[in-house]
Amino acid sequence: MTPKSNVKQLECIRENYCIGCGVCTTTNNTTIYLDEYGKYSVVMQSNMESEAEKVLQLCPFSSLSENEDTLSKLLFASDSLKYFDSIGYFLNNYIGHVRADEMRLNSSSGGIITWLLKTLLQKGDITQAVHVAPSNTDSLLFEYTFSNDEDSIIAGASSRYYPVELSFVLDYIKKYAGKYAIVALPCFAKGLRLLQQHDKVFKQRIEYLISPICGHLKSKHYASFLAWQKGILPNQLKSINFRKKLEYKRASQYGTEFFFDSKGTEDNTTVENSTFKMGTDWGHGMFKYPACDYCDDVVGELADISVGDAWLQEYIDDYKGNSLIIVRNHYLNRILTESQRQNNLEMKEVSPELVEKSQAGGFRNKRSDLRYRLWLKNKNGEWYPPKRVSAAKTALNRKRRKIIKMRLKINDYSHRLFKDCLKKDDLSLFYDQMTPVLDRYFLLNHGVYRFLKRKLKKFYENRNTNISLWL
Repeated sequence: MTPKSNVKQLECIRENYCIGCGVCTTTNNTTIYLDEYGKYSVVMQSNMESEAEKVLQLCPFSSLSENEDTLSKLLFASDSLKYFDSIGYFLNNYIGHVRADEMRLNSSSGGIITWLLKTLLQKGDITQAVHVAPSNTDSLLFEYTFSNDEDSIIAGASSRYYPVELSFVLDYIKKYAGKYAIVALPCFAKGLRLLQQHDKVFKQRIEYLISPICGHLKSKHYASFLAWQKGILPNQLKSINFRKKLEYKRASQYGTEFFFDSKGTEDNTTVENSTFKMGTDWGHGMFKYPACDYCDDVVGELADISVGDAWLQEYIDDYKGNSLIIVRNHYLNRILTESQRQNNLEMKEVSPELVEKSQAGGFRNKRSDLRYRLWLKNKNGEWYPPKRVSAAKTALNRKRRKIIKMRLKINDYSHRLFKDCLKKDDLSLFYDQMTPVLDRYFLLNHGVYRFLKRKLKKFYENRNTNISLWL
């Protein structure tokens, strides 16, 4: 059911599809705030249709904004760029890593984004890098920052599964001339490209967009939930490294490093992700922004370069990590190939089919599974943003449809349950109420034999503790 007005559509987006990017704050008709579930969302300052229209033209989840196909044609369609359905336009695709071990180990995957920002700054191609780094405020762990030196860029390395927004960044760029490179999730990159279509200042000053390949964005409460499981109260947590590389593990088996206040002194600890009771299974989608279930861009099709993990068998055993790289900008491609010749990068060209294979789970979720989520919206008479895939029920088998519905429930439940846990200062409520849901999900996904085997294993692991068999 299509909203009857621009104002109503904006309200629907605020309630269900706002990713909190903050691009719309450039209209001066909106503000951004952190809601009770730890997600950024928009607040409209006017109920005028014309003002709502301006906001919707910049919103990556609006019916009034151009989609990724239209925007990418304007940006990249030429004889020298090829096209592949799942990744959009591309010049070349690579898998590789930086040769400097220190940078590689302290960055996500192969360290390419950190290296690229540092290189662009060294060459004078940008005056400042815009990326996510530890926050200087007590209320937030991470936020966007500007870096004009190499040390600041390196300090901001690694992935941040944490909400951020661009309002301050865009206000600064509007006021101060310069050449900026922005690291932006695919949906954020779309919002920035829409902004560039409407405001030439941003088109002139934003030189490069760099997108991390994205599964989904987490709320602020995700970090608190992980810490609380390890005995660190939410108000004690000062920072978190979501992807601590462990020498004795595979690339996908990274740990989590916590920095916290312990009796007035700073402390830190690193744990293996397998030791968490809940939360680290990405397929569950706990604390996911609801908008992420209605996004069909996995790789950041509108970025000049997209970088993610090379989740392929031949690379998975290298704990230092390897980056999957999709290049759409000729100059950036030259920088990469020249650096490879200078022995600064280890890199090989790969096919778009291999790119797709390396991100198979993401494409399944944001393309084929999305079709069923859209069908569920149609069934309930609910509006959803226009997508490049059509709603369908029969495209997936019955088991897969049940899995998708369970994931939607887990996501929704995680936000509401944790809010109650914070209010009552009791994490056990989360375990008590979420465990039966996860049990049903595991049973559906893996069958009775694996379910019972898993429960028996947990029983023996916990038999000398007070932890219940069913935790």
